[in-house]
Amino acid sequence: MQEGIVYPGINLANIADDCKDVYHIKKPLAKEVNIILKNCFAFGGINASLVCQKQII
Repeated sequence: MQEGIVYPGINLANIADDCKDVYHIKKPLAKEVNIILKNCFAFGGINASLVCQKQII
Protein backbone atom coordinates (compact mmCIF):
# COMPACT_ATOMS: atom_id res chain seq x y z
CA MET A 1 0.00 0.00 0.00
CA GLN A 2 2.85 2.38 0.85
CA GLU A 3 4.85 1.44 -2.24
CA GLY A 4 1.94 1.63 -4.66
CA ILE A 5 2.49 -1.89 -5.99
CA VAL A 6 0.00 -4.74 -6.17
CA TYR A 7 1.79 -8.11 -6.10
CA PRO A 8 0.38 -11.24 -7.73
CA GLY A 9 -0.77 -14.27 -5.80
CA ILE A 10 1.73 -17.09 -5.73
CA ASN A 11 1.08 -20.51 -7.29
CA LEU A 12 -1.53 -19.24 -9.76
CA ALA A 13 -0.68 -21.44 -12.74
CA ASN A 14 -4.02 -22.68 -14.06
CA ILE A 15 -7.10 -20.48 -14.20
CA ALA A 16 -10.46 -22.26 -14.36
CA ASP A 17 -12.62 -21.59 -17.43
CA ASP A 18 -15.38 -20.02 -15.32
CA CYS A 19 -12.84 -17.50 -13.91
CA LYS A 20 -11.35 -16.36 -17.24
CA ASP A 21 -13.23 -13.02 -17.08
CA VAL A 22 -11.69 -12.11 -13.71
CA TYR A 23 -8.62 -9.86 -13.93
CA HIS A 24 -5.82 -11.91 -12.37
CA ILE A 25 -2.61 -10.06 -11.57
CA LYS A 26 0.25 -12.15 -12.94
CA LYS A 27 3.16 -9.72 -12.41
CA PRO A 28 3.68 -6.74 -10.06
CA LEU A 29 1.40 -3.85 -10.99
CA ALA A 30 2.11 -0.19 -10.16
CA LYS A 31 -1.19 1.23 -8.90
CA GLU A 32 -2.33 3.52 -6.10
CA VAL A 33 -3.92 1.40 -3.40
CA ASN A 34 -6.19 3.02 -0.79
CA ILE A 35 -7.97 -0.03 0.67
CA ILE A 36 -6.82 -3.62 1.09
CA LEU A 37 -8.52 -6.82 2.23
CA LYS A 38 -6.46 -9.68 3.66
CA ASN A 39 -8.14 -13.05 4.19
CA CYS A 40 -6.53 -15.83 6.23
CA PHE A 41 -8.02 -19.30 6.24
CA ALA A 42 -6.67 -22.14 8.36
CA PHE A 43 -7.49 -25.74 9.17
CA GLY A 44 -10.08 -26.21 11.85
CA GLY A 45 -12.15 -23.16 10.92
CA ILE A 46 -9.80 -20.54 12.37
CA ASN A 47 -10.40 -17.71 9.89
CA ALA A 48 -9.77 -13.99 9.90
CA SER A 49 -10.22 -11.00 7.59
CA LEU A 50 -8.49 -7.65 7.93
CA VAL A 51 -9.48 -4.47 6.06
CA CYS A 52 -7.08 -1.52 6.00
CA GLN A 53 -7.69 1.94 4.56
CA LYS A 54 -4.99 4.49 3.86
CA GLN A 55 -5.40 7.57 6.01
CA ILE A 56 -5.39 10.70 3.88
CA ILE A 57 -4.11 13.73 5.71
